[in-house]
Amino acid sequence: MRSILCGVGDIIDQELQLRRIGRKPQYQHKAHCRKLTKSPDKFDAKVLIERIYETVGRNWNGAREPSPKNWRLTKNCAKEDEGKNENRKKKLEVRLEREIVGINWPDGEDWFNQVPVASGLINDRSDKRRAIDLVHQRGDGSYEFI
Repeated sequence: MRSILCGVGDIIDQELQLRRIGRKPQYQHKAHCRKLTKSPDKFDAKVLIERIYETVGRNWNGAREPSPKNWRLTKNCAKEDEGKNENRKKKLEVRLEREIVGINWPDGEDWFNQVPVASGLINDRSDKRRAIDLVHQRGDGSYEFI
């Protein structure tokens, strides 16, 4: 197995009743995104979430201990080469996240980006890019995931 999410795309496609129009997963195709702006026929979100949860549980069963690097709250700030022409259009979302955590604002120290959540769960190579884009640590001890 190569990912904690192995099989999840197929479940989403099945539960959303998406017909095959190209490469899997189907829910990533623009035509299906347009279709999904309307509610799918007989869609049960609870069933979808339960099936995903069961699949992830099976994938993780017997897997390794998670990396201590998961859920670390660090700031991954802007890099010097991000303004160069060849990098300007690449990874715009990540560049924006880096700028957000680099802003000096009243609770700026409580914002973090690219927080890893699944590194090392299956093996040394899989799921290294599974991360929460932005995390805000609130004053009451709770967190907002963005």
